[in-house]
Amino acid sequence: MATHPIIFEWIQKYGITSLLNTPCGGSDCDVFLQNGIKHILGVNLGSTSTLYHVDGDLVSWKPIGGPWDAAYVNCIFCTTATGDKKTIAQNMASWPIRHILIYDTFTDYRWQEDFIAAGWQILDAHQSDASVVEIWGRAA
Repeated sequence: MATHPIIFEWIQKYGITSLLNTPCGGSDCDVFLQNGIKHILGVNLGSTSTLYHVDGDLVSWKPIGGPWDAAYVNCIFCTTATGDKKTIAQNMASWPIRHILIYDTFTDYRWQEDFIAAGWQILDAHQSDASVVEIWGRAA
């Protein structure tokens, strides 16, 4: 699984127990379940029959089976094969969740502006030379 260790710290700190793993890369759902998550749904961009996974185009897919505490977003905005990034960001920002966990490589697309416009704010952030890790919450 390719995720930053601070994600697991934030899961504990912010009391996240249910998670949408978007887009899901496979066995990383099991890692989240081993690190405090009690209820998970992997949203796959391709077809799957894996336990606790669904097929979902993040341009229009909406959460089901909630309520959900958070969505974990891994590199959705740094790739080009996932569709219109602005529409994806706006769709995710509309989900009825408390937090959005972002793990992404730096990109020219400013998805943060879409989150802020939808009423989100950064709660905590960690940056390295190649990536950004952020947790967002609903603005008060």
